[in-house]
Amino acid sequence: MKFSFGLFLVFVFGAVLTVNAYYRDEEVRRFIADIPEEGRITVLRYSIIRGYELTERKSSGLQVPTVDYKVNPRMMKAIYRYHVKYHTIEHVNYPYPLDIICFPNGCIEIDDPAVHP
Repeated sequence: MKFSFGLFLVFVFGAVLTVNAYYRDEEVRRFIADIPEEGRITVLRYSIIRGYELTERKSSGLQVPTVDYKVNPRMMKAIYRYHVKYHTIEHVNYPYPLDIICFPNGCIEIDDPAVHP
């Protein structure tokens, strides 16, 4: 059986794309909608902070809340990116309310994105 180097590269490139694939916005909204409402803000705060740290590869310096809800690292990054895309706010007065998270690159309002994309 002959093995083609080109076929090998296509396979490797496809595997890399699969591993680094992003969640689409509707998948993020669906995931968030499935989080029980009573703990949703805490899970989102956890996911956004951890997503920032995973995406930017540095510590946020923020206190990460403890949650019992399982969120995989890829989804944490997707939730962070989703909030940067749709929930970035310009002006925030200190001290920040609990539904605001500020990073060096801007502040995010933790809204209920399952309802307001």
